[in-house]
Amino acid sequence: MGLFDKLKKKKEGNINFDEIIEETIYDLKNNPEACTLYDGMHTEDRKIVIQESNLGEKLKTFIRYFGTSDLFDKEYMENEKLIQEKDINNLTYKEIGTMLTAIIRGDRFCSGLIYSKVKDGTLLKLLERLKDIKSKGEE
Repeated sequence: MGLFDKLKKKKEGNINFDEIIEETIYDLKNNPEACTLYDGMHTEDRKIVIQESNLGEKLKTFIRYFGTSDLFDKEYMENEKLIQEKDINNLTYKEIGTMLTAIIRGDRFCSGLIYSKVKDGTLLKLLERLKDIKSKGEE
């Protein structure tokens, strides 16, 4: 680990994940640039084949910290099958983690998935439910 990495880690150690969630919710509600699409892969004749999610800074920060949080679900593929039909308002803390992990990991294999979940409101609903659970101490 280099000096820059140590300084960055020390600076990031003071970050409050609840604040990141709050800032991400605010950004998703108020910033049309919170997540956009940009041209991804092209064919040889420069036609766009796959567009990719272009994450804003708040969403990038959330995803970076999410990956190291207790919400990250290493077994999300199996767990997601169990909760697919469940309403977001009835999801538990861990189930929200499963859904968020599926969306974030899924974007690696299905370009634009995060963008589509931002645009259809799913990501915002999940984060608002997460905030609600945390405020009630139901973790």
